[in-house]
Amino acid sequence: MTAPAMPRVGPSPRVARWAPQLFALALLLSALVMFCVEPLVAKMLLPLLGGVPAVWNTCLVFFQGVLLLGYVFSLVSLKLLGPRRQAVLQVLVVGGPLLVLPVVIDEHLAQRFMGAGPTLQALEVLAVAAGLPFFALATVAPTLQRWYSTTGAATLKDPYFLYAASNLGSLAGLLAYPLLIEPRWGLHQQSALMSRGYLVVGALVSVCSLITLRSSRDPNDSAVGGPEPLTGVVATSSPRRLTTSLRWMFLAAVPSAYLTAVTTHLTQDVTPVPFLWVLPLAAYLLSFVLVFAAKPPIAHPFVVKYFAWAAAGAVYLIPSSQGYPMSFATVPAHVMIFFGACLLCHGELARARPEPARLNEFYVWVSLGGFVGGIAVAIVAPHVLSVEIEYPLCVVMSVLACFSFEAWRRESHRGDWLLPFSLLVVSVLLVQTLPRLLPVRVVNGTVAILPLVVALRARSKPLKFALCLVGVLLGIAFRPATIYGKSLLRSRNFFGTVQVRRDDANRRVDFLSGTTLHGTQSLDPALRREPQSYYGRLGPAGDLFTVFGSLKGLPRRVGIVGLGAGTLAAYAQPNETWTFFELNPSVVAVAQNPRLFSYLSDAFPDGKRVRVVMGDARLTLASVTSDYGLLLLDAFSGDSIPVHLLTGEALDLYLSRLAPSGILAWHISNRYIKLSPQLEALAASRGLATMRRLDLPPPEELARAGSRKAAEYVVMSRDPATLTRLPKTWRPVVASPNVVPWSDDRSSAVSAIDFAAF
Repeated sequence: MTAPAMPRVGPSPRVARWAPQLFALALLLSALVMFCVEPLVAKMLLPLLGGVPAVWNTCLVFFQGVLLLGYVFSLVSLKLLGPRRQAVLQVLVVGGPLLVLPVVIDEHLAQRFMGAGPTLQALEVLAVAAGLPFFALATVAPTLQRWYSTTGAATLKDPYFLYAASNLGSLAGLLAYPLLIEPRWGLHQQSALMSRGYLVVGALVSVCSLITLRSSRDPNDSAVGGPEPLTGVVATSSPRRLTTSLRWMFLAAVPSAYLTAVTTHLTQDVTPVPFLWVLPLAAYLLSFVLVFAAKPPIAHPFVVKYFAWAAAGAVYLIPSSQGYPMSFATVPAHVMIFFGACLLCHGELARARPEPARLNEFYVWVSLGGFVGGIAVAIVAPHVLSVEIEYPLCVVMSVLACFSFEAWRRESHRGDWLLPFSLLVVSVLLVQTLPRLLPVRVVNGTVAILPLVVALRARSKPLKFALCLVGVLLGIAFRPATIYGKSLLRSRNFFGTVQVRRDDANRRVDFLSGTTLHGTQSLDPALRREPQSYYGRLGPAGDLFTVFGSLKGLPRRVGIVGLGAGTLAAYAQPNETWTFFELNPSVVAVAQNPRLFSYLSDAFPDGKRVRVVMGDARLTLASVTSDYGLLLLDAFSGDSIPVHLLTGEALDLYLSRLAPSGILAWHISNRYIKLSPQLEALAASRGLATMRRLDLPPPEELARAGSRKAAEYVVMSRDPATLTRLPKTWRPVVASPNVVPWSDDRSSAVSAIDFAAF
């Protein structure tokens, strides 16, 4: 009797030959679309929440959470249904979002959740507008990789090469958005383009599902033969299963937390725009591509050997730049050190990856780690920590990526505590004594060198080296108040960190957001009411208010977008009423506290001619009916005016609240962004007269405490005669024909970045 023929399992030879490329293309394009959607949605949301760096961090947490849900869905559905039946379900999941595309976020949607706090409001808006399509895209990567591992095409391939392809697509999408998509198309066009890309992804997923339906098999069935063992893959026994899973989670959580921390560190000094969001995230994704490649171009032992030096460099940069803006070298240095940490953690993750049968479980733990790390820094830290310690903490935690508890137990640890404690003591002594011998900036750059050189002796022991870094950082934290001034207040919320410092040596009080100075007041009673820094009487602000005071027929109403320390109130006259528009409640608390700054209380002792309106200027000005004689934009996020306050629609709103011959002024002092060409183009598009003054005081005046700072102002008016009263230091400007005015739909801050200033 002849035995029955075994049914043919697996795809046809032609399909088997093209399956790797087809699956890789589907994964690459799905990731590309997903990581173009991320900055697109964040940019749509940014103007509705005030244009602050925390918007991007909140978006990151949301997308990491949805990614986790997608991975859990893939794991559970594959376990319950198996690849063949799950293939049918996956097509339905990917097809569902077609009913809600394209993605649109506008004021009407945001106002539905106005009662919530800014973090919760952002999460709710994102869930309604982009939750479904992003969830569907999040399910594609783990599902297709699992499908591939159950087809005959997988017998000669490591399915983890698809993970590298997915991250390569993510990286391509992330770079394409600020460099190609954002400058070329408006938000509505971008959203339509993403919808078309989603259709292509849906078609490719459908084709992959057909291959799975035809050729899927049980990889554990010996009758048909399972996939060959994968080189370097860890096969874990049951007792160690939870320990291994928790290690996956830790190795994913640290780079995710580090990503959020370093992004905040960069954007708080420049401006929150997609280009600066992309730099750290691109490094994060590139590390995945490299470590999960079939032949990693950077050997993991090399990274392990030299990352300690990078970590020491990060600990050096933190105190060396304390209290000062970023220099040219520090921005790429921070990103490169972060990239090294990602290579280390993700390289350890690649070494610990499991056999294909646990592939979906692996991705769930990795995604859970990413979500936990992101939420810890983006949402928890701003509400529980007044000091931004998460950045150095992430550096220290990265060092522990190579820590092995088993190896630690086998070693002798007698005296391991002695070196970290000694470095703590030495750092305290140095930071207390050096300021008496050297200038502050020199102290910043040298105080950590000796302790870090000694700490590097312990670099072969991750736990001991991490404790040494903690010792150095704690020691430097004991710096005397004479270095940066005595801290009078430090506050942190969704909108950032503000602090007030009393500098007794220079007899002044400074108000800072991050490292950016937003106001200063002299402690000398004779100078207490004199505006300082960017607002001095000899600078553009003094000219502006002198001219406004001399003009007849203008309403004596002044509107200021951005409160700061309330410095501009020093120009208030008895016959004027003033309105400040401020987004951050912490800033209002500082400016209205006369024990910190007295500009408001001195100018308006009875509080009757001044009003502070809380909320984003675009939203609050729309509800105001007053016509202002002078409207001044002095709102800063980090060191730049938020982009949504610089669009044509924003300009139309300002003009609608301005008297016919009134003055619209912009304070645009900035180290990194050139805004004057954009303002000139905006003014030309509305037929406004425009003048500009760039005030560069002589070096000896800049060096004097309390003197005016370099400042740049632009003024506009419908009536050219209004601006003729300005001094000759102001120059009329002519718009460049090559500059396209920004709109709510289309803007790209990349073109305005002055890269030479970094």
